[in-house]
Amino acid sequence: MANKITEDPRIDPRIKEQFKNIEFPELSSGNMTREDMIAKVDSEEGKMELMIYEAIFNDPALDEAISSEGLQKKLLKLLQNLMGIKSSY
Repeated sequence: MANKITEDPRIDPRIKEQFKNIEFPELSSGNMTREDMIAKVDSEEGKMELMIYEAIFNDPALDEAISSEGLQKKLLKLLQNLMGIKSSY
């Protein structure tokens, strides 16, 4: 079963590539309680998973795909176009 990230057409393919082999069986089964989740996060396995996720989210290769600066520029350009303002970029 693929995760929802790889199935979502709105998500950049470079991000999908990072998440394609990650499965979340605990969440899809619906049998995990809050206490179970906390115990898993506090376990050695959970700490390792957290390190992996942090490495993915801090990956410089994703900066271009998910740069907030780029999103801000696109939003600004869209607003300028809607308001009829000429921009230099």
